[in-house]
Amino acid sequence: MTAPTLRSSCRAGFTLLELLVSIAIFAVVISSVYGAYRATFHTISGTDKQVLRAAAARVILERVTEDLEALYTGEDGFFEAENKELGDGRADTLKFMSSAHLVFTNEQIPAGKTSIEYKVREAATGGFELIRIDTPQLPGQEDSVEDDAAGDVLGKGLQSFSLSYFSQTGEQSDDWQSGGESAAEADGGESAALELPVLVRVEITFLPESGDGRAAFFRTSIALPQVHKEQESQEES
Repeated sequence: MTAPTLRSSCRAGFTLLELLVSIAIFAVVISSVYGAYRATFHTISGTDKQVLRAAAARVILERVTEDLEALYTGEDGFFEAENKELGDGRADTLKFMSSAHLVFTNEQIPAGKTSIEYKVREAATGGFELIRIDTPQLPGQEDSVEDDAAGDVLGKGLQSFSLSYFSQTGEQSDDWQSGGESAAEADGGESAALELPVLVRVEITFLPESGDGRAAFFRTSIALPQVHKEQESQEES
């Protein structure tokens, strides 16, 4: 009776083959879980980057929209746009008179009119930065803006900042010049209505994120006020 009992107790436990099979199954399960974790983490990280780029684009487009919607259309107003290229993308510039002056501190003086300029500069980290220069037009102050004015960084990591202008006849142009001293000289010194585009299309492209390979593209269109021109038409009629 005792011999069989001893043989049965000696056979208790796992064999080497069973341990190897268990380890293999465990490794497969861990690999599957880790793969799902990496895929989820990559998706979340990519989504966060897209949200950040969309938020940065919204700031740029909303600022440009508010500045252009407050465009000053008086006799001393102007609207100057130039098509430029930087690297593989567009780096257009735009300068105009507006009433959308931004005051950030109590020391800054509010102004009824301000000269607003958008331009770009190359960034050390790649791509370029979009700069907004806001120069209030105060009594006794010269209207000119220095070329080396610092301005405020409105956007970073851009690959392209493209502006297109549409006339009343629907013609599209990448450049626009109206108002200022050149217009006064052309008319013999007489005041003239600003020849403004009726619509401005703004397109911005961000550099592709590392490992992403896809550039983020955003676009909006802005209708410009035509107050001064409409008033002149009514006076002639």
